[in-house]
Amino acid sequence: MSTLRRSLATSLAALLVLAFFLKSSAAQTSSTVEVQIEVDGPWMYAVDPDNASQALLIAPQYSNHETPMLQYGEPKQPTTVPIPFKSQLTISNLVKTQAQCAGGCQPALLYTASMTSGAMSGALKDPQSYVVVLPRPAYGSSAVQASARISPVWWTQPGANTTAQLFTNTLVLHYVVSRNDGFVFNKQKLAFPSDSTIHVSITSKQDTTDPCDPEARAAFKDLVGLFALKLYIDLPSTGTADDPVYSPACWKNDPQNPGGGKPSGSDALDIYPALHQYLQSPTAQTRAAAQADLSNLAEKFKKVPADQATRDAQKALTELQQTVSAQPKT
Repeated sequence: MSTLRRSLATSLAALLVLAFFLKSSAAQTSSTVEVQIEVDGPWMYAVDPDNASQALLIAPQYSNHETPMLQYGEPKQPTTVPIPFKSQLTISNLVKTQAQCAGGCQPALLYTASMTSGAMSGALKDPQSYVVVLPRPAYGSSAVQASARISPVWWTQPGANTTAQLFTNTLVLHYVVSRNDGFVFNKQKLAFPSDSTIHVSITSKQDTTDPCDPEARAAFKDLVGLFALKLYIDLPSTGTADDPVYSPACWKNDPQNPGGGKPSGSDALDIYPALHQYLQSPTAQTRAAAQADLSNLAEKFKKVPADQATRDAQKALTELQQTVSAQPKT
């Protein structure tokens, strides 16, 4: 799996945000130091509606992702502990200051979602939601960015947003302290490691081999559902970080699909464009696109009754997949 696919499979980090990072600049003095919290995985980041000096990380209980974890200690021998449903993290000697991402810093690129106070309150009170209360950071930055499309309308409907843009995949929250005396997590005092960074993460239960990345799409559906939001995410199935390629073939089996991804009589025809392009121009990229469409169709056959015609079609499809996969890369 490429680096782009792995990052998308394991994190949609902080794609949703309510109110945001502070824009005014404040220079860090020689008597202060900076510490960070790195956030990875499908989280909602928001400023606490009841306390503007606090930030919140919120997530539902995912069926296809592990329990959220806090990692601290030295990178070579880190300590990892599970995060309970409701948690508090404070930082010792915190200096309340405002700053901005500058110099070589990559800014946080987050999707701004509007929601009702009732939806936020419901998510916070949900006994099965994870809520981590943090100090509000001086500023935020991106450790990892990746391409995605987010739309309030499903992709085949009029008005869908089909413009791709970069979003933060791994969010870094930066804090200024007068002295690095560590942090407190759920009343337990702990130390920052030598790199002054701790990690809050949610990871997939398995590393998907499906180029459409249904696990990430399902996680996004669960995340926005926690806040009663109607949003859809589309992820590139092939390409590179600089040149991502989106495949409409991924939509039909997408867990977000309002139609449920049910098989239709036109499914077999949907593989033709990518397969034809590959046969005309057998490059690594067109091959990957053809493989993605074939994989998508193979998944659909698993959902229909196993009569003889279906078994014959599945056999032919398997042979076609093997033929494409066996071709030498160019």
